[in-house]
Order: sequence, then C-alpha cells, then structure tokens
Amino acid sequence: MKRVILHIDMDAFFAQVEQMKNPALRGKPIIVGGDAGHRGVVAACSYEARRYGIHSAMSSTEARRRCPHAIFVGGNLTNYVYISAQILDILNNYTPIVEPASIDEAYLDVTDSYQLYKNPKNLAKHLKQCIKNKLQLTCTVGIAENKLLAKTASDMNKPDGLNTLWMHELEDKFFPMEIRKLRGVGPQTEKALLGLGIKTIGDLKDYPEKKLSQHFGLHGEHLSRMARGLSDTPVHSYDEMEDEKSMSHEHTLYEDSSDLIFLKSLLITLTDKVVTRLKKAQFLARTVRLKVRYSDFKTITREVTLNSMTDDVTTIYKTALGLLPEKDILTKKVRLIGIGVTKLHGSVETPQIELFDEDSISKKRKCGDVVEDIRDKYGKFSIVRASSLPYRWEH
Repeated sequence: MKRVILHIDMDAFFAQVEQMKNPALRGKPIIVGGDAGHRGVVAACSYEARRYGIHSAMSSTEARRRCPHAIFVGGNLTNYVYISAQILDILNNYTPIVEPASIDEAYLDVTDSYQLYKNPKNLAKHLKQCIKNKLQLTCTVGIAENKLLAKTASDMNKPDGLNTLWMHELEDKFFPMEIRKLRGVGPQTEKALLGLGIKTIGDLKDYPEKKLSQHFGLHGEHLSRMARGLSDTPVHSYDEMEDEKSMSHEHTLYEDSSDLIFLKSLLITLTDKVVTRLKKAQFLARTVRLKVRYSDFKTITREVTLNSMTDDVTTIYKTALGLLPEKDILTKKVRLIGIGVTKLHGSVETPQIELFDEDSISKKRKCGDVVEDIRDKYGKFSIVRASSLPYRWEH
C-alpha cells in the first residue's frame, strides 16, 4: 500500500501572525525584523512585501529602499511558538503521526486516516479550513507518496495552495522543474550540474547514475534517486524519534501549584541548567521540548523546532514559554515541569541566523560564556538570573 504524506507549510507565518493580532495590517507589506535605522535584517515578510523583491535575511535598509511604505514590526518569538503549538494540536486531530519540521511546517502520514474523508484532498481541505477557522491563518499543503515530493508540492502554489505530486504526475509537474528546485541542490551543486548540461530535474533523472557517482560520489546516487522522485524517509512523530543527542531537566514540585510566576521562575532555572550542559558539551539545539504533569498525573509534551540553532538561555526559555499551557495550569495544578532540547549539533564553527537582530548572536553567546566562566570559578550560585528568584526563595 502506498503511503500518503502531507506537508503543511504556513504561509509567511511570522507576518501572518502579526496580521492576525492586528487586522489593520492585513493586505499591507509587513516586515518582521529590525528596522532599517538599527542595522536590522528581515526575519520574515508578508506576501505583499515579497512583491517588491523583499526576502528573509535581506538587510532592513535594502528592504526599506525597495518598499518605503513597508511596515516594520519587531516580532515576538514566544507568541509564534504559542501559535505553532496550537497548529500542532490541530494537526494531531488528523493523524498521530505528525513530524514538526520547523516552527511553521510539519509532515503528516495520513495513510491510515484519509479514508475518513474519502480521499487525501478532502482531508487536506478540511485541515486547511480548520486552521483558518480557529486561528485566522492560511497554509499551503502538498500531498504525495513521500516527504520529498510532498515538500516539493507545497512549494508549488503559495499562498493558500493545495497541490498533489503523485508518481503519475511527475512527468508533467516534477521533471520540467529547474534543477535548483530539487531539495538538497544548493548553489555549488547547481553550478556543477549546470556544468554537466543538467538544467532540469528531468535532465538529472536521465543522466547516467554511474557518471553522477564519478562527479559527486555517494551524493550522486542520492541525487539520481531524488530526481526520480524516490525517497524512503518515514514520517516520525516526536514520541517515536530517537533522541541520540538530547539534554533535559525536570523537577517534581514539593506541592502542586498553579502559580504561574513561580512556575515560570522554575522554568528559567531548568533552562539555565540545560544551557550550562549545552555550553560545556559545545552543542547547539534546534528543538525545544516542554513537559508538564498535572496533579491528576496527566502528562503533556509539546515541542517546537526553531529555524536556527541556539544555546541562548533567553531564546530557549521564550520558546518554552510559548509552549506553556497557561489556561490549563490556572484550572489544574502542576505536579512536574521539565524542559529539554534535541536535534543537537556541535557549536564550533556552526552558523546561526538570529531571528530579529543579527548583531545579538555573538553578544549573547559571549555573555553566556562569561556567566559559565564565573560559575566555574566561584560556584554555580555565584550568579543567577533575577527571574529565577521566586523559585530559589522557596528552595
């Protein structure tokens, strides 16, 4: 039985959230990021802004030059994470096999559930409408037999699109695409392929695999398989994923609590511990996971994958805050809270892109390193965060 995979990609997610919060911004060129006067960069922009050639990572000065009437907003990571968690809650209603790919996209394996909606397209339409009704946000959905083609399909017709890319559709939809559209083909690989006369995915498909291997080694075989639309990477829910590299800390309370100030103080304390371990091991994390156990022992786990790797306490803490189910906590008491990070990579020479202020990356890391140096020399309690004091006063 063939798999049925969906790729959900939120349309201009950060900008859409800002427009959802402030409807007066709808239909206007919105830029999320630092303003031009502060050497900022564009973290994200609305489709109205993209019409002027504006894109993420562009300098805010250049964006302002291209679109003088653009509206700059600072952005709020905690809010984006909170909305992302709500989207994942919606997706989990359609299948238990949901794999977050980043803060604004996810894969779903609906092989065993699409029949409830007669066909995959009906399920996707229902899902899109549910997100729109509950959150006033649009997304684009790609449907295919594997993750590679589902992702490609979702890139075809944005925003608010719904596209299929079944194997029998490759001849018309996939093979004519420019070679740079194939996942995993970066600027250098594209240049090398063009040098071989390979301009489209169809050209790559027809190119002898043995010759590709001579030029690219094992990557040549991989390129050949992708060009034929082949991929066997399964969709994994985070419960199934093996966390070969993960770090976490959790704490069981002496007394169950609904005190948000106290719980947030505990959360920053746990985050601090996790980051200390990250820095000592020289790792950066891309996924943040929150665990909450209530007084009735019901346990929830939420996670979000960021667009860039980090070992910054504030970034990880704000991400966890966005996952915190504050409304539930006010009606239920919390027994245990924990925070973890996964998808770890070595921090040495690893590039990062800060969402809203490119100048803050090195400053934050240097500041964090200094904090750890002080603790190593004078003890772990020699310097603490003020926001952790409500928890520390009781311990």
